[in-house]
Amino acid sequence: MEYEFIQDPSTGVASARFSMEHENIGSWLELELAKDNQKLQKLLMAIDDVETGKAQEIRIVGREFSVLVEKDDVTIEHNSALDESTEQLAIKEQLLSEDLHCDEFNTMSQCGLDDFHQLLLSWAKFIN
Repeated sequence: MEYEFIQDPSTGVASARFSMEHENIGSWLELELAKDNQKLQKLLMAIDDVETGKAQEIRIVGREFSVLVEKDDVTIEHNSALDESTEQLAIKEQLLSEDLHCDEFNTMSQCGLDDFHQLLLSWAKFIN
């Protein structure tokens, strides 16, 4: 997973740029996590709980994005995708299988749990 953190020198606002397949992770970092240390700690505890077997998976629902932490993977999904009907999901799958990639259908990004953990630590270091 390739990413870059940038800070606007005039406003101090931190942003994250990711490759296209992981761009939802960048949006999630900026919109949901930002500089919220409580949310960061909650995520780090969720990762620990899954890694130690206290939980099989943990879903954290935010304003725009949800994070699903599982044993090996983390999925960040736009909440609009959680509300899609079965028919909408079938249409989406058909379009994606036909190799038609539109931004509106890019509602989910996944990465490995270890990569996500490292990302959170790097983000925390960058914003502090």
